[in-house]
Formats: sequence, structure tokens, C-alpha cells
Amino acid sequence: MRFMGSLALIAAVWCLEGCGGAGGPTVKEPGRIYIHNMTNGVHPVHASCMLEDDTYLEVDVPAGEKRDLTEKVGPLPGGTEVTVHIRTMGSATRAGKLSQGGTCDRDVPVVVDGNVFIRIFGV
Repeated sequence: MRFMGSLALIAAVWCLEGCGGAGGPTVKEPGRIYIHNMTNGVHPVHASCMLEDDTYLEVDVPAGEKRDLTEKVGPLPGGTEVTVHIRTMGSATRAGKLSQGGTCDRDVPVVVDGNVFIRIFGV
């Protein structure tokens, strides 16, 4: 009897995995990419990315503000893969003082599934 119950459970799990899970296959939602500069009020941020159709998107975000990187093209289709390049201007030294002119660059891979928020907390 236990063997039959275990076999039924294994068969049910196998069926659910093959059918995309209990909720069925998922479809990625269209969305926008937002950049939120949450640095200590002193570091402006520049964000940019290149879309598959060679459209170049960029936005400057002052400290403490949020901007829509995709404003000029509207929502991106669900499943769109882009790499957002983030550059912060000015970098903190070990003593906590700003080094004017220093930069910090990061590449952030993004897959659109609804709106995406990239928050920058520090440099």
C-alpha cells in the first residue's frame, strides 16, 4: 500500500514538472527599467544600455532621485535581456571623504518580467 502511494506521488510530481508546474507555463510581463539613486546625496549616477535593435538608452540620475531608463521607448517586451551599465561619479575614500573625479562602473544584467528597479545605495 505504501509503495502504491509513493508511486502515485512520484507520478504526480513528474506530471507537474513536465507541464510547467502547478500554475502552468509562465509568460514574462512587459515592463520598464527604473534607476533609483539612493547614495548619500552626493553621487550622481549615469545609467545606459543597448537594446537588441541597437537603440541606445541613457539617463542621468541626481542623488536621491529616480528616473525611467526606458522612457523614450516605453515598456520593453517581457523576457527582454539587457545589460545596464551604471556609472557613479565621485568615490568615497577610506576616511569617508569624497574623491572628486573618481568613478565606479558596474554592469547589471536584467531580464524584463514586469517593472525592474535598480537601486544604487553606495559606491
